[in-house]
Amino acid sequence: QSSGEITDEILGGCCYLITSSSKYIRATKKIGIRDVVTARPQTLVALLDVIGGIKIEPKDFIRLFENPLLINAVQQAWDDVEALLDSGIDLQDKSLPRLRWDLDQELHLKISALAEAELRAETAEEAAMVTADNEFTELLKSVSARGYKSIPELEVFLTALKAKDLKAEDMEQEYNELLQRFGELETEIDHFGKRKQNYLKRVARKQKKS
Repeated sequence: QSSGEITDEILGGCCYLITSSSKYIRATKKIGIRDVVTARPQTLVALLDVIGGIKIEPKDFIRLFENPLLINAVQQAWDDVEALLDSGIDLQDKSLPRLRWDLDQELHLKISALAEAELRAETAEEAAMVTADNEFTELLKSVSARGYKSIPELEVFLTALKAKDLKAEDMEQEYNELLQRFGELETEIDHFGKRKQNYLKRVARKQKKS
């Protein structure tokens, strides 16, 4: 609440500041309005729960806080956020800055690749559908590696994927070991062949002398 007046109405202030930064709390404490500024969005959400009966879209819900910076940040990332939710990713307790960072680093590219693959998969061609499945799998692996949780049904799928990857790694290791053994065997055979040639040469020289 920006004004110094405190009303008895729920959300009766004209302006609210929502942030996870403590610097605003320190600033408001210095100017004497510490009791009417909150750095916890949960506080306002709890007040809205008291009011009850609100059924609105998520983006409209954010607009209730009248924070243009937050609104702009959510709008910029909303398509990707919606794609993650549709993919069964749990975004609860994830901060917006962390989410934006993860999207910028990798997740946005994964989501875009999945969207393109799903469009091609609408042709019902087997190869296109396989590609879409692979892109979905890659997205799940990426979000899981970054600490995001999935709905229970997807957790089972991810566990199976990890087991499959471990098995593939074991098979690759066994294959590499076989290649190494083959290389060592090939070297031994080559060395043995040279020794045999030297032996035959020595025998031939002895026969000539005799």
